Amino acid sequence: MQAKTFDRATLEALVARAFGAPPAAVESMVGGASSRKYFRVTGPNGERAVVMFVPDGLTPEEASKETNTRWPFLEVHDLLVKARIDVPRIFADASHDGYLLLEDLGDRTLAQVLEREPARKEELYRRAVADLVAAQLHLAPIVPGTIVASRRFDEELLRWEIDHFREWALEARGITLEFADRDTFCPVITLGDTAETIDRLADEVIRAIEEHRGEPRDLVPLTAWTVDPVTAMTPRDAFFADHVRVPAAAAIGRIAAETVVPYPPGIPALAPGEVVQGPVVEALQAEAAAGTSIRYCGDPRLETILVVAE
Repeated sequence: MQAKTFDRATLEALVARAFGAPPAAVESMVGGASSRKYFRVTGPNGERAVVMFVPDGLTPEEASKETNTRWPFLEVHDLLVKARIDVPRIFADASHDGYLLLEDLGDRTLAQVLEREPARKEELYRRAVADLVAAQLHLAPIVPGTIVASRRFDEELLRWEIDHFREWALEARGITLEFADRDTFCPVITLGDTAETIDRLADEVIRAIEEHRGEPRDLVPLTAWTVDPVTAMTPRDAFFADHVRVPAAAAIGRIAAETVVPYPPGIPALAPGEVVQGPVVEALQAEAAAGTSIRYCGDPRLETILVVAE
């Protein structure tokens, strides 16, 4: 499906359909890390609403395994409404053209409210927890055929999140990356760069991190920087020797016949001719599970390893 382009006339017609006349004012809102665009509109009689424009609405931005006939946003919205969970009202639906007119919930976040009214902390958190419990209870039976039933947080969706941050938080600002995982990214720096462009890179990376900062988590160590290889054969002899693929646990102590490269940084953590070490295998498997791309080996999940035949 070809992505739609924004059209002011369609926005005005949508508002007129909901409020009886075109908007008295339209204000572009700061966008998030996506292709969506948001506009705060004031209706002819002072009504406040938000127009959401989605160029490719039928396709969820997350990696999708299904062909959808309705916006995933609308599917999830209906499920939450049926569960009596507070969500923005939909004043008008023109999703076939890429537009929705939504209730305007304002700009204040929970953190901002608590900063100004700390005495309401228990009240607001109790309400939030009650809503979460209600959602869990009502949505436990997953409705067949919905996006919720067809989408789970798997490796593909994790990879989408990593690429999504890179695309919208950095590349959209002119910062080009060679590759990135959850903990490491490799910016492309050439002889054409100057002190000013490097400073801009640092500023934009800091800004992107602050905008998307979440709860701290444990970092996955980069095996390529810490491995102490033990060489038993030359790389050439190991590469051309008879070899066999065995389970990773069975490969420990044997001689590797393939290269294993976590990327980034793109430095081999295991090369032909090196002894397969248990801690190295465990560390590489942890990196793969965390979303790091493992290159140049036959099994990027490292459930098996190619070794020299005995």
